[in-house]
Amino acid sequence: MLVRSAGGVGGNGADGVGVVSGGGNGGGATLGGNATGSNSGGIITHGDFASGMAVQSVGGGGGGGGDAFGLFGGGGTGGAGNDGANATGTNTGNITTNGRGAIGMLVESIGGGGGDGGQGGTTSSVSASMLVTAVMALPAAPHRQATPARWK
Repeated sequence: MLVRSAGGVGGNGADGVGVVSGGGNGGGATLGGNATGSNSGGIITHGDFASGMAVQSVGGGGGGGGDAFGLFGGGGTGGAGNDGANATGTNTGNITTNGRGAIGMLVESIGGGGGDGGQGGTTSSVSASMLVTAVMALPAAPHRQATPARWK
């Protein structure tokens, strides 16, 4: 038996591209709702890690920050996770589990994790060397010498 209320995940920030760019920040998550489970009958499980009854309230996770690409850039911040709410479980029946790591009854409220920060990718070292190469490759301007009457 599984009863779970889960909050929504925040949206991801947009990527930024440009000479100077920044990734968008990730959105915040929503709260997990109250979760209530009740058993008055019999629950029997077979198999490793097969839980009999689990009641969970899980907060949403934050959205990821957007990446940034350009000469100068910084990734966006990850959004904040949010809280789980009340989780209540009542058992007046029998729960029997058969298997390694099998849990008879689990009641938990879990907060959501924050989102990952965005990456900042720069091309300044490549761009700088390309700029120097491009300037050195420009043809020299014709040399002119001034005379009192006219240009030669």
